[in-house]
Parts: sequence; structure tokens; C-alpha cells
Amino acid sequence: MKTFFAEFFYSALLWGSLITALLWWLRTKAKSRVARGLLFLPFWWFALHTAIAWYGFVVPPSGRLIDADSGEPIKNTRVIVTWKSYPMAIWTTFCTGRQAHLTNEDGDFTFRFSPYPTLVFGSLFRGLNPKVPGRIRHSENAILPAPIWGDVPIARYAPGRMITGGGPNTECKVDISPQFVYDFSMLPGEEHPFNVMYREACIEQKPDSFTNQYMHDLMSSSADISGYRRSEADRDNPQWIVAQQILSQIGSMGCPGVGGLCASAISVDVHEEVCEYVMWRSQVK
Repeated sequence: MKTFFAEFFYSALLWGSLITALLWWLRTKAKSRVARGLLFLPFWWFALHTAIAWYGFVVPPSGRLIDADSGEPIKNTRVIVTWKSYPMAIWTTFCTGRQAHLTNEDGDFTFRFSPYPTLVFGSLFRGLNPKVPGRIRHSENAILPAPIWGDVPIARYAPGRMITGGGPNTECKVDISPQFVYDFSMLPGEEHPFNVMYREACIEQKPDSFTNQYMHDLMSSSADISGYRRSEADRDNPQWIVAQQILSQIGSMGCPGVGGLCASAISVDVHEEVCEYVMWRSQVK
């Protein structure tokens, strides 16, 4: 409920309705044709984008995250929605807003309130970008008025499965309004990606964690290995040596006869080495 009211008071729905009503009132009170003419463009500009905000409220970006293999809902997982401005979105990714929600127990998510900068800069595309730890990335774009809704299948890593077909780019090159994304903090109730992947890989030992890409994601979430690599004092550290061996064994693999990148299987020994390394690295951070 707290997030609902925060997004409402930050929304184009609220401020667009107020500004449109004010501009309409000013036009009715204007005595000269020149004054009414000067108010014509801003009135219809804000009226248009307020109508888009109301459309987004009635038909919001929404859906349900499901496991592509089992069909089970994916709960308590971050989903980011972006609003791309126009005409700038034609040649680059300028975003007039981003928001982040967690899916509920049934895997559902809904974004009803577009941010108020969409009133000024517009909103041409809506982008969907679920952030599911240890899964193949998936994203979608929809140009208005096409809706974003329905089930969103999220695929697990599997040997020979392509990992580069996750959809269009939905990131923001310039982020005009990064409200409610929390890039550098966790959402209330969200579990850290490292904890999720470590539990799945090293405690539950799920089959999809025995792939190079899953282990790469796990290591990336536990430490900045490239930064750690630059420390000359650690060159003889056994854990650093293990990290280099792991990195050489879990490099990205091509897809035979297809192109692109595919996940590949790793041995039980390498799997254990990764689990030992990331636990050690998480304890010394």
C-alpha cells in the first residue's frame, strides 16, 4: 500500500489530470483569442499524455512470471518496467521512467502508474525486464497502445540451450526518472540474488546450476572478480588461483551449427570448486 501511494503521488495520472484541468479552466477564462491560442498546444499536449496515463492505469503493464519448463509461478522476484520517451526513443534509449516491483505468491505483477516525466517527454515504448537470479534473461517491448500482459516464461540454463535470445534491449541510456527501481538496494521482502543462487547451486544442487553460465552468474553476484584480480598482493592466494581456474573452465560456449551462445555442462568437481570459492569470497568482502 505504501508503494501504491508513493507511485500515485509521483504519477502522470495525478499531475496530468490536475494540469489538464487547470489549462482547460484557464482557456475558458481567457478573454482574448491570442491567450486561448497560446494555451492550445500545452493543453492538448498534457491532455494527450494524461489520456495515455489513464490508459496505462486501465490496461497496465502486467503479467505473471512462470518457469518455462514446469509452468510454476516465480514468486518474490524483481520485475522492472521502463517507459521510453519519444521521439528520442527512435534512435536511442531515453527513458522517462522506471519502476520495480516484486511478484506476489502467484508470480503476478502490475504497474499502474506511469511517472510524471512522461507528461513532458512522452512515452512511446514500454519495456519489461524481469530480474530472475540464475535464469536466462528475458525482456519485452510493446509500442503504445499495444499492452504488455500475460504469462512471461523464464527459462533455466541447460546444456545446449541458447542464452542470447532474451528479447530486445529495455535498458535506459539516459534515465530521466529512475524512481522506484532501487538499483543499489533491495526491495522490501526481496532476497539477495547471491543468496538465491547459492542456495540453489550449493545447498539444493539443482540440475540447472551444473552449467557454466549459472556458475558465472553466481560468481558475478558474489564479488567483482575483475577488481579482485587487479590486487598484486593476492597473486599467490590459493583462492585467487582457484578463481582463475574456474573462470577458464566456465567460459561462454558457442552453439554448434546454430550460432550465438549456449550454456554447457560442468563437472561435479568444478561445481564444488565454485561453491567453495563464492562462499569464501562472500565471507571476506
